[in-house]
Amino acid sequence: MGHAQSWRRASGSRVSSIPSREATGVRSPASHDRGRRLYLSVPVKFSVALLVAISWTALSLWLSQRWLADLASVTNWAFAFVAITFIAYVPGFMNAFLISTLLLDRKPPCRTLESYPGVSILVAAYNEAAAIADTLTSLAAQDYSGEYEVLVLNDGSSDATVARAREALETLRIPPNASVRILDFPVNRGKSAVLNDGLRAASHDLIITIDGDSWVRHDGLTQIVGRLLSDPEDTQAVAGAVMVRNSRTNFLTRAQEWDYFHGIAAVKRMQGMYHGTLVAQGAFSLYRRAALEQVGGWPECVGEDIVVSWALLKQDYRIGYADSALAFTNVPTTFRQFALQRKRWSRGLMEGFKAHWQLIFRRRLSTGPTTLTPISRPAARRPSVALAHLAISARGGAQASTRRCRSTRIPFESELTRSHSGRRRCGLHRLARCVARGDGARRRVRRRT
Repeated sequence: MGHAQSWRRASGSRVSSIPSREATGVRSPASHDRGRRLYLSVPVKFSVALLVAISWTALSLWLSQRWLADLASVTNWAFAFVAITFIAYVPGFMNAFLISTLLLDRKPPCRTLESYPGVSILVAAYNEAAAIADTLTSLAAQDYSGEYEVLVLNDGSSDATVARAREALETLRIPPNASVRILDFPVNRGKSAVLNDGLRAASHDLIITIDGDSWVRHDGLTQIVGRLLSDPEDTQAVAGAVMVRNSRTNFLTRAQEWDYFHGIAAVKRMQGMYHGTLVAQGAFSLYRRAALEQVGGWPECVGEDIVVSWALLKQDYRIGYADSALAFTNVPTTFRQFALQRKRWSRGLMEGFKAHWQLIFRRRLSTGPTTLTPISRPAARRPSVALAHLAISARGGAQASTRRCRSTRIPFESELTRSHSGRRRCGLHRLARCVARGDGARRRVRRRT
């Protein structure tokens, strides 16, 4: 365990739970629904976007007949058709589908809350001496009205990351509702290890991850938390919008600015409209603590954000996207750094397929509204759930995974219940027979390994 140092302007007591939508004062959607004259369901939007993309591709085929014939006359028909297909037809189809989807996107606006829940921000840093001060400056300038804490997780940096962070905190004006702690780990163990340590040390039930070289816009926390509480109740994570900060450095960074905007942000927004956001990236994302603990936290692998996101999808949870929650990150400035970054991304994708290959064969990635709540708090009102908790605890907890990309298990402070409107089941010797009705829904206790 590393050395911890804290800068506090507010009490750092542990928040027991995430307030309900009623408690946080989420406004009724009736005011937004009045302005809707026509509502198109998600399948209808998908069908319309697909029809537009197919129509555009058919038009492209018709218009390119003379071009195709001219190219075939100097080469051959097979080469001409394959070349034009990947130069024009396929990109045209993809862009037509993307643009029509974005035009049809009518996401409900991020609702205004009367009070915001507490948030723990995990800043994983390794050799970020040049950028950590800016990251902390952006977090100190947040307009978030709820309580939030910042945990700087130094993963055995060999430069002056910790010294720069302490210098910045001595000069920054920390808001009265914020606190900052530095957890200095002397040995480099990898990003997933320090994130899991930060999760254990966090005081709140909403967890945000931010890279040590990122700059968060002043309303970033407000926007991403508001999106979580405005999205369907089965949303357990929300990905923020990450843009390029150092885009004017050279040609490579300018190209990556377009890639981040068109290839990442726009695609995530499209996925979000279809309730299919695939990855909550580690650079700026929000998670529910209970869901992270259920899947065992971040796994020990290169693409820990991809694998943990797919673990959440595997549990039938939804990942949202907050296009108005902006964070800016420094991208590679040399081709060597760029190649290594994309190699890590590709390896993370392969690790995700290896750990959760079953997702490929799922027709749908979510099955309906689900919520996670710690059962230790309402146990007094649900004695049958308390009995289930004791039975699971007696089994000695979950076993570690034997996969190569194995999860770092996090000791649960309480078991978790998941509300489900279907038939009662039980993962531990049919123990759900004891689970009582509550709030119109049946409860089941699930034990994850």
